[in-house]
Amino acid sequence: MAGTLAITGITICATALGWTIAKRIRFVRGYWKTCKAEILTDAHGVKCSSWLAGGGDSNADAGDAVPLSTASWFRVNDVIMGGRSTSELSTDEKGRLVFSGNLSTVGGGFVSVRTTEDCPVRIRNPEGVSSVRVSLSGDGQLWKVNLGTSHSLLSADPTWSHDVPTESDALTTHTLRLSDFTATKRGRPVKGAVLDPSAVCYAGLILSLYTQTGEANPRFGDGPFRVVLHELEFV
Repeated sequence: MAGTLAITGITICATALGWTIAKRIRFVRGYWKTCKAEILTDAHGVKCSSWLAGGGDSNADAGDAVPLSTASWFRVNDVIMGGRSTSELSTDEKGRLVFSGNLSTVGGGFVSVRTTEDCPVRIRNPEGVSSVRVSLSGDGQLWKVNLGTSHSLLSADPTWSHDVPTESDALTTHTLRLSDFTATKRGRPVKGAVLDPSAVCYAGLILSLYTQTGEANPRFGDGPFRVVLHELEFV
């Protein structure tokens, strides 16, 4: 009798756990779908041509006559992991990407923006590219530039990150060597990973609890944030 009750209890717990996990997966997928539906396409400060060292058409394979286009963006916040941060995408008077909102450290700890599949990052000549050059007007926070090799939510690929310090209401330009980017998953470094520039398919910015090395971000905390992206290009 006791054994039967124990088995029944285990079955009930396993069923409840499975239901909770399934519910969580549905929520994450739903939030991801919502994020990708809210795309900003009129931030003219960053062109798809800037993905290439030397210019050209980055939005098509050789022979395809697809015109160069403006990068399109979507945001992903810590809501996907139970956080409470909020954000919005807009453009300034010169059409540059503005990412702003309110950061909350309760239950999460990041806000991010990234390019969509509509303007994929394709480095035609990876042997001739050594760095990412980014120009932005910041808020004094320590941001990170992110590079990714998959657009899939379920991808096991790491994200490649590099710290970018900003100054309040001041334009700064940083040249970040690709060899100095750190492979990370959920903000933590991944050992042994090697970045293949030809595999990069998106770029973005993230304000996170962690630096690129997985240490605590010394400038991170609750409150408003705002960054204006002037340009991001591979050089």
